[in-house]
Amino acid sequence: MGFKYFDGKNGKYFYKQLTFTNSNKKLLQFVEKHLERLGYKPTKDSNKNIYLSNRKDIERYFKEIGSSNPKMIWKINIEKIREYHYGGIGQLVAHRS
Repeated sequence: MGFKYFDGKNGKYFYKQLTFTNSNKKLLQFVEKHLERLGYKPTKDSNKNIYLSNRKDIERYFKEIGSSNPKMIWKINIEKIREYHYGGIGQLVAHRS
């Protein structure tokens, strides 16, 4: 799970991006194909990465598939990082449990 930052007209924003990285092209093709079959919209901009960038896809992925990685679970709940907001101004920061 990573973050992409940008400065918009109405403030500073970030969006979450779930990244699948592997140098095995056949494995990446398999993951991309099956994500698409499940109704996700993966994107690919390199030979080693497949991304889920759509907010609904990421939330759905964590509900349906999930993760046991505590760092990823914490990141999925973040709505604010410093002055950057996810999805709009005025949302609260998620706290670690």
